[in-house]
Amino acid sequence: MILSNLTSTSESWDEVKKAMETPEQEAFRANINKNRKNAQITALVVGLIMFAIPLILSGVIAKEWAVGAVLGAFLGIISAIFVLVISSSSNKKKISASVVPYVVKSVLGKDAVYEGSAGFSRKFLSSLKAFPVNILNQTDRIHGSYLGVPFMCSDVTSFHYETRTTGKNTYTTTVVDFTGSIFVYRFNKPSDAIIRIIQKGFIGNLYFSGKAEKLETESIQFNNTYTMLVNDKEQALFVMTPQNILATVDCSNYVKGRLLFLIDKENLIIVASGPTRPLSDAVSGKFDDADLMKMANMLTPVKAFIKTLDLTNTYWRDIERLKNYTPDYLVREFGGPGKSGSRSGYTKGHGSMLFDEMFRDD
Repeated sequence: MILSNLTSTSESWDEVKKAMETPEQEAFRANINKNRKNAQITALVVGLIMFAIPLILSGVIAKEWAVGAVLGAFLGIISAIFVLVISSSSNKKKISASVVPYVVKSVLGKDAVYEGSAGFSRKFLSSLKAFPVNILNQTDRIHGSYLGVPFMCSDVTSFHYETRTTGKNTYTTTVVDFTGSIFVYRFNKPSDAIIRIIQKGFIGNLYFSGKAEKLETESIQFNNTYTMLVNDKEQALFVMTPQNILATVDCSNYVKGRLLFLIDKENLIIVASGPTRPLSDAVSGKFDDADLMKMANMLTPVKAFIKTLDLTNTYWRDIERLKNYTPDYLVREFGGPGKSGSRSGYTKGHGSMLFDEMFRDD
């Protein structure tokens, strides 16, 4: 998830703790603690054995007890550390697989679904025209409904390889085109307007196809923070009320990066460009409250955007379409695999595709 400046409220933390107090999770926690203790005992036994072997061999054969003691201490410590590291890594994987989905549900709602190795489709990402879409590595996809607002989000990294020559040396380097998180929400005020609100300093390769006009507002703070491009000024003013303008300014402080808001009819897409951290990284292997709080804090932007932008108040006229706009619809419409792309082709600036056949999701 994109690194944020937000922390969970006490209510959210209470929800997380309550979700983790089920008999199933208590048994899992006990098993993890048991495995940790067993690993410590195993590390101690292995360390003593590895200490004793060179000590005995050096002392009996070469009569060099001091040398054997030093060598044994070195091997014993290294062996014990190796056992502990392997055990900690195994515990971390078990905790991530079991706990992360629980925390996601407790923070974002019981119907929130976590998929660690899924993301958005290449077609959808390309349509945003926010950054070059090359080799994709996407993680931590979540879809669900929070306070009645359907959403889907994922961490996205796009990169490509370039061959460079320096003097007589030729080498291949990895070029990161974009890294950040993307959020898709059901917008509460659908219209025919297509609006791009670009925070100044946004790291991406943006362009706006078709007729676009720059629109400034009465808010000096908004104008200093963002550049807004629209296809229809009248429709855009209907959407961007003074309340929405102020809310958008507030959102600019939520993440450690820069934002792009794309309002396209019934969809609100937020592209957050900046450093990300997988939810699994919050797991230390100890499975304590600190781990749970880290994960809860990492998920805070997902719901903060909904609350700040007041997406719960809907102004839809097409009630049938409103009913059909569900989390499952978002997955069908915009979902894709976590990894795709080829090092044989890449996207040039402004999203113009090269070697398009290389970028099929299959």
